[in-house]
Amino acid sequence: MAEKKESAQAAVLTICRVTRKKYSAEEKVRIVLEGLRGETSIAALCRREGIPSNLYYRWSKDFLEAGKQRLVGDSERQADSRQVSDMRAELDQLKQLVAELSLKNRVLKKSLLGKEPPWDTGEEESAARTEYPCSEFGIPLHSTLTLDSSYVCCLVPEDG
Repeated sequence: MAEKKESAQAAVLTICRVTRKKYSAEEKVRIVLEGLRGETSIAALCRREGIPSNLYYRWSKDFLEAGKQRLVGDSERQADSRQVSDMRAELDQLKQLVAELSLKNRVLKKSLLGKEPPWDTGEEESAARTEYPCSEFGIPLHSTLTLDSSYVCCLVPEDG
């Protein structure tokens, strides 16, 4: 008989665990704000919503702690459009820097391998400018890198 009672209790606990309601963040905030307004007692609110009062107080504590962290500035937040545009501009600058350094690296490697740059071979001055497409360096820019005899690099946007 005791065995049957224990198995029945275990079955009830399993059913309660499986059928437990999951509350979304919006529902939790709504319930906590309703309790903070003080229009009804916490006990009545919890009975109406079908939650234990200790769960309400845990949500309330989490809610207030999150607000406190937000006011202090400890939590991360979504970037606004100005920050996104600043980050994109910085990314473009970094891409340009990588392109320039890659080009300088390539020129130096060629000179070390015995392949003289055009300006060292005595060719005319017009050959002193060398252009490389950015895609050659794995940089997804629609531009051309131009390197002159003083190793000055610049990005020249392609027409199109």
